[in-house]
Amino acid sequence: MVQTSSTQSSQQLSTLATQRDGSKFSLWYFKLHGLAISTRALLAISGADWSDKYQNQGDEWAARKDESPFGVLPVLYETTSDGQTTLQIAERDAIERYIAQKFGLSGDNAWEQVLVNEAVSLNQSLFNYWVYRILYSGPEEQAKALEDLKSKHLPLWVRNVESILIKNGKNGHFVGNHFTHADAHASAVVDIMLSIVGTESVLNEKTAPNLLAAHKKTVSHPGYAAYRKSDDWAFYINSMNKFLEPKFAFDFNRAMV
Repeated sequence: MVQTSSTQSSQQLSTLATQRDGSKFSLWYFKLHGLAISTRALLAISGADWSDKYQNQGDEWAARKDESPFGVLPVLYETTSDGQTTLQIAERDAIERYIAQKFGLSGDNAWEQVLVNEAVSLNQSLFNYWVYRILYSGPEEQAKALEDLKSKHLPLWVRNVESILIKNGKNGHFVGNHFTHADAHASAVVDIMLSIVGTESVLNEKTAPNLLAAHKKTVSHPGYAAYRKSDDWAFYINSMNKFLEPKFAFDFNRAMV
């Protein structure tokens, strides 16, 4: 009998959560980048054995919505090597922090963990603006939000991120000298920002040299680079472009380096 996180004891869940090897992960999300873009980046970099559990939108999602703990996606499933125990985690932020902690991508000590979380929070603020002020706005509000993104929010984010990268020694990482959650998360945000036509005046080698160098280093990570060449990645790009091109000038292919 397969046990799920709703039927297991806290001790069983704690044991599974601390094990790094042997588990298989499945990420339940829609067939586009969306909110899961940074989660997939983190999974690819972590070295986890993972796959996507695709969800069609529309009526099919409406019929399955109650299967999600909070009626939203993404949801992560971790299953033991014997297939007998499955852990379920909802909410993107909780999912990513769990993956980062499990695979050594959350910082080498308590202070580095603070710095990683600080950087992720900074990046997420810009990503939230993109999602909630641009994607889900009407045409007039969207146009104003895009203009504000290019003239205010993106320049401020670039300055703050450049400051972090400079303080860390310009080594292509946000914290320490190896990949962390912050690197994966920032790279996903850069992908989105580069895809928006008109952001190149703010996000370029002159204005954001360390950020773009860090992004290039992250997308060159063997696990992530392989994923970005996969059919799944190409499908997500096409899905995003088809969804957004009618609304404003957007092309995810601009972000590919």
